[in-house]
Amino acid sequence: MKKSAPLKKGYSKGGIKLPSGYSGVSMEELKDDLFGSEGTVERDLYETELKEEILGDVIRHMRKLKHLTQEELGSKVGVGKAQISRIEKNYNNVTIANFLRILHALNVKVRLSVEVEAQEKKEIELSI
Repeated sequence: MKKSAPLKKGYSKGGIKLPSGYSGVSMEELKDDLFGSEGTVERDLYETELKEEILGDVIRHMRKLKHLTQEELGSKVGVGKAQISRIEKNYNNVTIANFLRILHALNVKVRLSVEVEAQEKKEIELSI
């Protein structure tokens, strides 16, 4: 991974003037410092957990857009309200089967991008 160019003293990467005594750091540098560099076990775990949390947020957002309660979505999926709540809050991992049932219940499409060793990128659109 390449490091960000040094920031102009007193300014953030976006050109925002920082208060006196503060300095700017890029998000990548911050992640490297907190979780290790890309490819390390700690960083991979962080990235995976972040994606899982985002998935829960997307499910919650789509459920609300469809004006469904957790109980109504759970009924359509075949799980209880508590299970939907845990999925949205990322308290437990959602199985692929439940994820697909949730997508079907919400009547949404998903675009899946698969990349093999940065050589070949294939996009797949799942219509559930």
